[in-house]
Amino acid sequence: MEAPAKVDTNWKETWKERLDTLRLKLELGKMDLDEQVGILENDIKTYIAKVKSLLRGYTKKHEKAQNILARFEDIEVQLFLAKADSADVLYLEIRKLRDKLHAIKWDTLDWLKDVKDEKSEELQEVIEDELEFYTAQLEMINVQLHLGKAEAKEKWEELKSVLTRRLYTLRGRLETEAEGKWEDLKKDMAGRLRKWADRIE
Repeated sequence: MEAPAKVDTNWKETWKERLDTLRLKLELGKMDLDEQVGILENDIKTYIAKVKSLLRGYTKKHEKAQNILARFEDIEVQLFLAKADSADVLYLEIRKLRDKLHAIKWDTLDWLKDVKDEKSEELQEVIEDELEFYTAQLEMINVQLHLGKAEAKEKWEELKSVLTRRLYTLRGRLETEAEGKWEDLKKDMAGRLRKWADRIE
C-alpha cells in the first residue's frame, strides 16, 4: 500500500497567508486603495524577480526561456501602477498588466510541457498557482475603482459577500484536508481564484 503524500507545510502556510490577504483586502473595500496599489506593485515586482531567477537556469539552452525572461523584464520596467494619475489610467494599466501576465503564463506553461526536471516543476507552480493570487488582487482593485457607480457598488457588495464566504471555506479546508488530497486542494484554490477574477470582470 502506497504511503499518503506528505503535506507541503510551507505551501499550506503560504496559501493560508494568501487567503487571509485576499479576505482582508475584500473587507477594506475602497479604503486605503492607494496603499493597496503600492503594496501590490511591490509584491508583483518581488514575484517577477523570483520567476526571473528560476528562468535564468534555462536561458542558455532554451530560446523560449530567453523570450519569456525578456517579457517579464519589460513588465518590471513598465510597472507604474502606483504612479497612475487618475482612476481611468490605473484601470487601463491594470488591464494591460493582467493581459500581459496571462499571455506570458500560457506561453510559459506551453513551453514547460517539453521541459521535465526538478526546477521545471517549481517554475510551473510559481507560474500557474502563484500568479493567480496577484491577478485576483488586480481584478479586485479594478472593481474598487468603479465603486462610485451604483451598479459597480452593488456588484462589488454581492461579490464581496460570496468571496468572503468562500475564502473562509477554503481556509477551513486547509486545516482539515487529508494529506493525500493536498495536491488536489492546491490546484482547486488556483482554479477558484481564476473563476473569481473572471466574475469581477
